Amino acid sequence: MLLDEIPLTELEQEEIEREKERKKAIIRNSCRRYTQKNMDKILARQRKRYREDPEYREYRKRIVRKSQAKSKERKKQIAAMGGKTRKSIRKPKKYQVCLPGHRIVEVEMVQLSYLANKLKRKQATIRLWEKRGIIPEALYRTEKKGIRLYTMLQVLKLQEALDMAIVECGLKNVKYNLRNTTFPEKARKIWEDYPYGIDLNKGE
Repeated sequence: MLLDEIPLTELEQEEIEREKERKKAIIRNSCRRYTQKNMDKILARQRKRYREDPEYREYRKRIVRKSQAKSKERKKQIAAMGGKTRKSIRKPKKYQVCLPGHRIVEVEMVQLSYLANKLKRKQATIRLWEKRGIIPEALYRTEKKGIRLYTMLQVLKLQEALDMAIVECGLKNVKYNLRNTTFPEKARKIWEDYPYGIDLNKGE
C-alpha cells in the first residue's frame, strides 16, 4: 500500500480541516485589511470602470435589479404574515410534538419575533411580560439555541386577548398598566385550555 493510500484517522482529518480554516481566515483578514486601507482607490476604480465599460455597467445594473426584486418579494412575504418588514421575523415552521399516548404530531410553530410582530410589541417587551408573569413561559424552545417557540393557536389567542383588553380598558391603560387588565388572566387560561398549544379535539 502506498503512503498516499493510508487512511487518515479522525484526529488527523480534524487537524487538516482546522488548518484549512485557519488559512482561509488569514486570507479573509488580509483582504479585509487591504480593502479598509485602500477603500478610496477601490471605489475610484469601480466608478471609472462603471463610466467607461458598458458591459460592467450592465452587470452592476443586473445585480441591483436582482437585489431590488428580492427585497420586494421579502416585503410581500412579511406583509402576508400581517406585519412590518423586519429581517428578524421567521416564517412558521413545523416541529414534532409528543402528545399523550406517545402520539407524535407535526405542529406549525413560530419564533418570538413573529409573536411580537403580531402583537405589535418589541421582542424585549414579550420577554419582560414572561418574566413578570403577564404571560406564561413558552411551552417549547429550539434545541440548539433555546429560542422560544409558540404555536399558531397561541399566537391567535394572545392576539385576540390583547385586542379585547384594548377594547375594554383603552390603549393607554393597556400600554402602561397591562397587569391590571384582563390580558394576564386570559393568557394563563390559553395555556390551561391548550396545554400542548394545540386543540386536541381537532387533532391538529
